[in-house]
Amino acid sequence: MIDFRVLGPLEVWDSERPLELRASKQRALLAILVFRRGEVLSVDVLVDALWGEEPPRTAIPALRNYVSQLRSLLGPDLLLSRGGGYVLEVAEEQVDLGRFQRLTGEGRAASGEERAAKLREALELWRGPPLADLAFEPFAPPVIGSLEELRTAALEDLMDAELALGAGAELVRELELLIAKDPLRERLRGQLMLALYRGGRQVEALDAYQEARRALVEELGIEPSAALRELEQAILRQDPELFRDAAPDGAALRESRERQTTATVLFSEITSVSAGGVGGGDPDELHRVSLRASHELRAAVEYHGGTVERLTGDELMAVFGIPTGHEDDVVRAARTALQLHRALASLNEALDGEFRIETRSAIATGPVTVMGEAGRAHFTGSVIALARRLAETAALGEILLDEATLSRGRSSLRAQPVEDRSLRGRLEPVGVFLLLDVLDEPPPERGRSAKLVGRRRELRQLKDDFERARSEQRCVVATVLGEAGIGKSKLAREFTSLIAETASVFIGRCISYGEGATYLPLAEIVAQATEGRPIEQVETLLAGEEDAGIIAERLVDLVRAGGGESATGEAFWAVRRFLERLAHEQPVVLLFEDIHWAEPTLLDLVEYLGQWSRGAALFLLCLARPELREERPSWGADATAIRLEPLSEEEMLELVEQVGENVPAEQQAHVAELAGGNPLFAQQLVAYADGEELAQLETVPPSLEALLSSRLDLLDEAERAVLQRAAVVGREFWHGAILHLSPPLDVPSVGRHLFELRRKGLVEPARSVFPRHDGFRFHHVLIRDVAYNSIPNELCSELHERVADWLDLQGAGQDELAGYHLEHAYRCRLGAGPPDRRARRLAADAGDRLASAGLRAAKGGDTHAASNLLTRASSLLDRADVVRRDLLTELALVLWRSSDVDGAERLLQEALDLARAQPDLRAELRARVELANLRLFRAPEGGADELLAFSREAIPILDRLGDARALGRISYAQAFVLGGLHCRYRDSEEAAERALGYFRRSGWPVTPCVQELAASLYYGPTDVQAGIQRCQALVEEADRGGEAHLLAFLGGFEAMAGRFDSARESALRAKKIYEELAWTINVSTNYASLAADIELLADNHHEAERLLDESCKRLEAWGEQAHLATQATQAGEAVYEQGRYGDALRWSEIAEGCAASDDVGAQFSWRALRAKALAHRSVCREAETLAHEAVELAAATDAVNQHANVLLSYAEVLRLGNRPEIAAGAVADAVRLLEQKDNRVAITKARSLLVELASV
Repeated sequence: MIDFRVLGPLEVWDSERPLELRASKQRALLAILVFRRGEVLSVDVLVDALWGEEPPRTAIPALRNYVSQLRSLLGPDLLLSRGGGYVLEVAEEQVDLGRFQRLTGEGRAASGEERAAKLREALELWRGPPLADLAFEPFAPPVIGSLEELRTAALEDLMDAELALGAGAELVRELELLIAKDPLRERLRGQLMLALYRGGRQVEALDAYQEARRALVEELGIEPSAALRELEQAILRQDPELFRDAAPDGAALRESRERQTTATVLFSEITSVSAGGVGGGDPDELHRVSLRASHELRAAVEYHGGTVERLTGDELMAVFGIPTGHEDDVVRAARTALQLHRALASLNEALDGEFRIETRSAIATGPVTVMGEAGRAHFTGSVIALARRLAETAALGEILLDEATLSRGRSSLRAQPVEDRSLRGRLEPVGVFLLLDVLDEPPPERGRSAKLVGRRRELRQLKDDFERARSEQRCVVATVLGEAGIGKSKLAREFTSLIAETASVFIGRCISYGEGATYLPLAEIVAQATEGRPIEQVETLLAGEEDAGIIAERLVDLVRAGGGESATGEAFWAVRRFLERLAHEQPVVLLFEDIHWAEPTLLDLVEYLGQWSRGAALFLLCLARPELREERPSWGADATAIRLEPLSEEEMLELVEQVGENVPAEQQAHVAELAGGNPLFAQQLVAYADGEELAQLETVPPSLEALLSSRLDLLDEAERAVLQRAAVVGREFWHGAILHLSPPLDVPSVGRHLFELRRKGLVEPARSVFPRHDGFRFHHVLIRDVAYNSIPNELCSELHERVADWLDLQGAGQDELAGYHLEHAYRCRLGAGPPDRRARRLAADAGDRLASAGLRAAKGGDTHAASNLLTRASSLLDRADVVRRDLLTELALVLWRSSDVDGAERLLQEALDLARAQPDLRAELRARVELANLRLFRAPEGGADELLAFSREAIPILDRLGDARALGRISYAQAFVLGGLHCRYRDSEEAAERALGYFRRSGWPVTPCVQELAASLYYGPTDVQAGIQRCQALVEEADRGGEAHLLAFLGGFEAMAGRFDSARESALRAKKIYEELAWTINVSTNYASLAADIELLADNHHEAERLLDESCKRLEAWGEQAHLATQATQAGEAVYEQGRYGDALRWSEIAEGCAASDDVGAQFSWRALRAKALAHRSVCREAETLAHEAVELAAATDAVNQHANVLLSYAEVLRLGNRPEIAAGAVADAVRLLEQKDNRVAITKARSLLVELASV
């Protein structure tokens, strides 16, 4: 096996023989491929990595030659051509770096000696400086730097591991050598202090701290971290903990090296100046004024989004870009400095002239290392010392900038060069500029639109995927990924124009602000598909389709109410059937724009369509930013994913020629270079500057937002006001909404201003979801964001509130969007000042609308939207309203359905505490009901009896209070306990019937009740024919989820009647619906168990075993103990009937281990199974004892079939014990029970057994 080694000079070994790599570029190519193994690298990428910015003309032929040589050396199976590039396909264990990362990962996850051993083993892989033979290749410096960082981090981890094992003085020499190489690593400094202290060298340990502090202050201008300071204090107080495990806060020191970023640092020095010079003034007055100055300083920094890192009596250090970076951090810092100086000038005017306060400031920008993930972030970097030392050279009243700051803010900062400064610690003088002012950017002018440039391969891929959907008559999903402005929408428009005559194209746009508006894109698509007809005419469109009525009903509910009250799986089914019908005549293309903003439920829908739609040509094209993959890593695993890379230099030049008709030819290459391959950057740069101004720009502005902001500043006041109102509405907006938001005097001119904004390329027409109002959308979401951020908070609050009013005028079903706008009206109101009566009213209105939308989503099974909406509603409403509407309780149930059981229990406890604090007895009882039900699954012992006892106490009170929802939930819980655990199915049936009525009265879907009711009919004393009739009647009014439950139990009833074909057909129909609804858990908990019952009755024991074995594996993986206990017994019965008694015993042990003590059915079932398996091993006494216990347990229930089966097992034990007469009596009792149930198949088998026993 080929082995690649990069932790030292590059080496390749074939078993025990090194392979010779002669040419340096050949070695460099292999190193690049090794580092990016498994990744397809294009020819362009490899050429850039090997030769840098100026490759020779022969670069591509040379590259191909090196690839050929490597293939000859390594063999043809490792270095492959793929997708226009090359990929090295090797296992991680074939690369020493892969082994190193595995071992360090295992070491960090281990403890004790194993941890140290793993880290030592990893570090032994190093043979010297990494890639020492390739250090001067263009690709190498950042790679070598990252490798060195990995090695140093591993050495630090090893030092921690050794210290945890009690090491001390023996580590000192090695730590000193490491610190000499990297003196600013605080973690190494802390380890050295601890090692010295443990070696009895306390004074040297404290000296080591002072040396660390001196290095940090002199080089970076910062104090040691809190963790290092605490370690010093622990040494001073001789803390005994220092001799145990690792250093205090070792984790904090280890995590301090988080990430690299660019930050802007503002350093200001404040001093008092008397009339005669520096110093002087009354001390008390100076103190008072200094406090005022400090307040002004902090307020200025925080107002501009900075973070105060140091604020003493005479110094201020603030950072911009940490913890969150902004594209205009340098401008923020400059504005802060100017505000500081203006504030102090105002302060001086109020003084009596005896003294004044002055300041000198400097701003520097550069790379920093950010430490800490939560709370306050710490950072280090030479830029800190640069800002401080630059400020030391400023005159009073001056604000100095370094070159990096001016370069990043050149378009906004007015500054003049001053004499270069020689700074302490700098070998060369530093270029310095004096800040004069912060300016708006110059006015842009719009260039003309461009045709699609490049993207031929991507366009061909989309056409191929579309043809695949059409030829295979199925759904194909493709995702186009790319950064903002990279050309996703342009590519999609080009593609849809090419297939417009052969396919129906519908567009749905996801919006960033309506987090709960799950199905808005679908509503757009349905509106387009119905060609403006009322949505009720969907049923007409589906004429002739099976289930047309129910599909139309679900679809109308979905798009009108933003999710409706249909279960999510049923909604998905209806959407699929609707789209498949649309595609009968010609293929259908759905274009989802900005799907990275989609709710998880909509993403689930897209994946569902891709997996389940067959028999119709559907092509789903999704446009998304790369963060979609970060939020949902599994997205597109089975679909096409096209990543749009920046355009090439040639393509950018072609684009600039199209849009830059006013740009001189000699400047076009400069535009292409500045745009960095982003088409929107290029278009906006052309619109922004003429040739002369463009020549002055050295780099692309820090972000497109800054450029767009300067463009919007050029609009006249009326146009800007219209654009701001549109921004409040959202990425997409409507003419009518803007009219509603405009003052009466402005209304006549709104249409004209929208035309001007469209002409200037800021907005464009869009399809409207409101038939009476023209629709528009922002040309780019960033334009909307910049316009929105420019609105004062108080005005923004008012506009959001008025948008909500306008939405209400459009009709019902707008709770989610109206709630969003009211919520933001409240948040903006808070931003304008302290909460007042109006703010509280906005919060109440927003919470009310979001709560209504959240409850509707919960009823429909949309857990993602329900969780989001109910959480927001609960944060807005006052406690009394939260309690009154049971919002925390309903939110807890949503979390429970989402498998967040810890979160559900925490919320239910909070709901209970709030209800008691109000006090509100009804809400308290409701919360107690749900807590008891949840804890029945988490801590089952005793939970069933506790829940039943509490139910008897709570029901009369809740009945008197008229809370149908709480009564439904408590009755549902009773039905499960009485039937599923206690096997009292007649009582369970009554409870399920009560729950059914309460669920209907409270407006909640009855599917859970139908499940428990059908189970009571099936397992209880109801005879087969009556059970079939009742289930069939229930099917008529059930939704699809309820239909699946009922079909599964109907299959069981049909099997008892001997109609096995019909039974299997019903069960399979149930399974199909479960799968269509994506109810995977029900395939195991319902279908598998009932389908196995059918096969056991049909004596098809092998099939029963297969079904149960698969299901039990899934249940075990999910940790689902209750159902596993039952199905393990069923599996044991299947193998018992095949004569595999040892396997039957094993299954009985699994069942016993999973069964709760009050799970009566599981308890008598595993005993009966084990009894007859033991009897076959002649363990007769124990077998009879277990069988007798099982009979007694079953006799106390009305589980007719199960009781009969226990009696038959008892008879089997007696038969094997040579007691046929008593066995015959047990069989006779079983027959009577089976006759009561009318289980004809089981009756026939039992009677045959009676005849057999009589002949003995």
